[in-house]
Amino acid sequence: AYKEGLYGRRYQWIVSGLYEDKWWQNVHNLDCSKEELMAALDGYIATDVLPLTSSQTTDFGLTTYEYEAEYTRMRGSEYSRFHGYAYDGIWAIAFAVRSVHEKLRSMSSSLTLKDFRYRDTFWAQLFKEALNETQFNGVTGRVSFDKNERRGVVLLKQFQGQKEYKIGEYITYSDALDFKGAPISWRDI
Repeated sequence: AYKEGLYGRRYQWIVSGLYEDKWWQNVHNLDCSKEELMAALDGYIATDVLPLTSSQTTDFGLTTYEYEAEYTRMRGSEYSRFHGYAYDGIWAIAFAVRSVHEKLRSMSSSLTLKDFRYRDTFWAQLFKEALNETQFNGVTGRVSFDKNERRGVVLLKQFQGQKEYKIGEYITYSDALDFKGAPISWRDI
């Protein structure tokens, strides 16, 4: 971007924030200097997943602090920044399975979960409906789905002075932008 002149007040980079913390300090084999990299990065906005929520108790009776302590105790040397989403994903599957089980019983169907078949449109529709009806408070916040996608909160960060700052959040389930955080820094303004 620097060598092509694609930076400065006429450009606003919006990138995925799924990189490791301070990723720009560990970039090698670039055809530009550290100063050129910093000039090109200055002001970029990144979208990222929110980490664990901090103040809420999950619908399964666990606080996020308790969950994180258990995760840390059990994980060994491995770490994934998506661990909370995996945990909530397992709960979403469990709630969907329970919902399908209850729906089959309410239909007075002779089918049970033991009759499940992969790539079967009947079962696919049942599970799709069950997942889209699933809602709960998990370790990553409110968990719900719409059109097969997880709804939630997207973190917005901006690179200012060689550091990323939270500038806001996009709340997908209410289609709202919340700019509670550091003020956005616009270049040369």
